[in-house]
Amino acid sequence: MVNNDKFHYQIQLILQQQHAQITPEVIELLAGIKQSGSLLLATQHCHFSYNKAWRLIKQVEHEIQTPLVHSVNGGANGGGTRLTETGILILKKYTSFQKKVTPLVEQCFQEVFATEESNNHE
Repeated sequence: MVNNDKFHYQIQLILQQQHAQITPEVIELLAGIKQSGSLLLATQHCHFSYNKAWRLIKQVEHEIQTPLVHSVNGGANGGGTRLTETGILILKKYTSFQKKVTPLVEQCFQEVFATEESNNHE
């Protein structure tokens, strides 16, 4: 039997629409922007350069032809970056899908790697 403790898995969920790719990095940025109201703070939390973060977002926006974020100029409430309705929707649907997929993947992993029967029949 293969020792399950020696194997781990990593699944990278990527949404695609033609040439656009919504990667975990993009989702992490969107979540950070939603939480902090700032692209700069989101990049610091995600350990991305500001230029890389801006490039990732602009690339997806260009491909899907819809803005994900919008900048808010300073004032009484200060400036910052906010998610558009599309940005909020993509973040919500991605995280919802990920929450549903993760336990299924874990179950499959356990079935394949933790049971001797499945390893002996292949």
